[in-house]
Amino acid sequence: MATLDLTDHTRYGARAHELMAGVALERGDAAGALALLDAGAPLAAQAGEPLQEIVFRLERARALALLGRSAEAAALATGATASIPETDAVRAGRCYGLAADVFLTTGDRSQAIDLYGRAEALLDAVPNQYRLGILSRLAELLEAEGRTDEALAV
Repeated sequence: MATLDLTDHTRYGARAHELMAGVALERGDAAGALALLDAGAPLAAQAGEPLQEIVFRLERARALALLGRSAEAAALATGATASIPETDAVRAGRCYGLAADVFLTTGDRSQAIDLYGRAEALLDAVPNQYRLGILSRLAELLEAEGRTDEALAV
């Protein structure tokens, strides 16, 4: 990552920070993820890819949710989802899935179900690595809500 930071490859540098932040979040290290996102955000802005900037905001929201800053996380995720361009179905679907993860963590199951549904609709048509995880989380959430038939359909 340090080597990428010294090059003109801002897109790759931003992606490296994003991936490392995701790993930190999966390990429960929200503070570490925030530090990585802070370092990579200027690179994402320089790369000029709107979806990458949105992913950074959603990962930040996930970190804030893990830190118990639910209102801040929900506001950030809501703002980010409002600006997701659906021109790239896989990346947009991933963004909706990340936003749903935020709302699931903050306890807003209804919003999480809605966003997982939006993600699934986008990811359904194109083979990708995100679909199975999103469908699994959606089915588990629907089952927990007592919506067994819907969960089985998913």
